[in-house]
Amino acid sequence: MTRTVVVTTGARLHFGLYGFGDRLVRRFGGAGVMVDWPLVVRATWRDTERRAERSGAVDVTAVGSGSLVERAVDFAKRWWEAERSEADRLPVEKRGGSIAIEVPEGPDEHVGLGLGTQLGMAVSAALFRLVHDEVPGLERCAVRVGRGLRSAVGSYGFFYGGMIVDQGKRGDESLSPLQARLDLPDDWRWVLLRPAAPEGLFGEAEREAFAKLPSMDEHQTDALRRTVAERLIPAAAAGDFAVFSETLYDYGRRAGEAFASVQGGAYRNASIAAWVDRLRAWRQAGVGQSSWGPTLFAVCDGQESAEGLVERIRATDSGVAVRIVRTRRSGARIESMSDQPFARRTSAGSPSLDLD
Repeated sequence: MTRTVVVTTGARLHFGLYGFGDRLVRRFGGAGVMVDWPLVVRATWRDTERRAERSGAVDVTAVGSGSLVERAVDFAKRWWEAERSEADRLPVEKRGGSIAIEVPEGPDEHVGLGLGTQLGMAVSAALFRLVHDEVPGLERCAVRVGRGLRSAVGSYGFFYGGMIVDQGKRGDESLSPLQARLDLPDDWRWVLLRPAAPEGLFGEAEREAFAKLPSMDEHQTDALRRTVAERLIPAAAAGDFAVFSETLYDYGRRAGEAFASVQGGAYRNASIAAWVDRLRAWRQAGVGQSSWGPTLFAVCDGQESAEGLVERIRATDSGVAVRIVRTRRSGARIESMSDQPFARRTSAGSPSLDLD
């Protein structure tokens, strides 16, 4: 028997963290948005003839090559090791087989688009669907593949889409609680541009950076929280483009200043900062760096203004990678294809997942 699940999600823009360090009761948190730059993960289960001994041994292999599929296979192996530790839950017919993982489409890695979380969540959701014919709640999906250790914007974004604000996590929480989830107006667009610059921090380099950073204090993080709660969220809910744009820039700049000791300023480097200044001089208010960069975003009030901005960027520097994307307003799409029907079930708490 062969069964395949295909998961399609988007990319995550992160506007900045509320705070970090030992002085804070709740660390990380912050705001971001899901955008429609597709990442596709395909997972295929094949039964084997291991009828004599169903030990839980499963072969996980990559279809194709490249770092994306290699990371996806690593997530699948991690998922399966945790599954084996719960062997009493594992259906007998699923205790021997093989899983083939393919990533036919996806954005670039380590450029501030949250690809690691989307990849891990997609693999986790696909394997839960393959093995148990259902997708559990968000927290179980995230924990199974080690996501949500700091910001949970991408984890919530995978399930719900839209603009996400997470509260920040206490030391006893596996995932930061959700503060708000909002739809942005359909006609707004995001122009993503990436100048020639080193990739953003990730993995061990990211952990080392956080270890070096001085702890933020309550005054700093409270000011950022108030900006989001009192200005950014109301502007998003009202569709007030002018207030949203200016607040987005203000929040991102001040959140970025907390990282000055490891990135030299509020932005990744001088060339990124110069692009922020240039875009602002062009009267583009809502500009910021996504996560560690080097991707910058500029929110536009419609397709026409977005296309005009792209033309101006390319005329200034043809070497800048640029793309127009919409806000992704729904959670990941999960499609099943098999020689036996799948149950159409999902746990409470994941209403935006598009199951088919």
